[in-house]
Amino acid sequence: TTPASKRLDDIREKTQHAIKAMGSKTRPNLALTGHVVIVEEAQRVLLEDLVRSFAAAFLIIAIFMSFTVGNLWGGLVSMIPSMIPTLVLFGTMGWLGLSLDIGLVMTASVALGIAVDDTLHLLSHFRAARCQGLDLEASVLNALSYCGLAMLQTTVICGCSLLLYCASEFMPTQRFAVFMGLLLAMAWLGVAVLLPAMMSSRLGRCFAPKSNHLSAS
Repeated sequence: TTPASKRLDDIREKTQHAIKAMGSKTRPNLALTGHVVIVEEAQRVLLEDLVRSFAAAFLIIAIFMSFTVGNLWGGLVSMIPSMIPTLVLFGTMGWLGLSLDIGLVMTASVALGIAVDDTLHLLSHFRAARCQGLDLEASVLNALSYCGLAMLQTTVICGCSLLLYCASEFMPTQRFAVFMGLLLAMAWLGVAVLLPAMMSSRLGRCFAPKSNHLSAS
């Protein structure tokens, strides 16, 4: 329940009590207008759009990732590191009872897109190393040595740039900046730590074909 929605419920409840106290036999129609109503309706629409847009983005990206790695299972598994930041932070907000606002609704899809970009680069170099005959662990190290620093630099630059908006006097903009900084940091941890761990395990065979060395043996 958003703060605006809670205020509207309070207004409706007090109005109904006032109508009952008047003892009127006819029940008048109640229509709320004003800034609070507009904000509440806008937040409701944004939350619904958040679910639809995030689901659509996940589906489209998962399909393209499946084409990249060559199989549907590998494409779905590769989405796990990109999904964790959004699930953890939004889940924590729900657990703590924190409300979403206009500034936070946009962060989920943005963070997913940035995390998938790093995932795609890492998987591409991992697959290239595997095709050259390297085993799983060596392929992971090769991929990290090639694009690991660039991934970190991208995260730091984007995060620091967004944190400048913390000086804004508009509260949704401040919350957007802080939340995006946290999401970017967690997205980098997911791609730079969790994804390499997955690639070096048996799941790595879902992301790349068997190396020439393994095929020969």
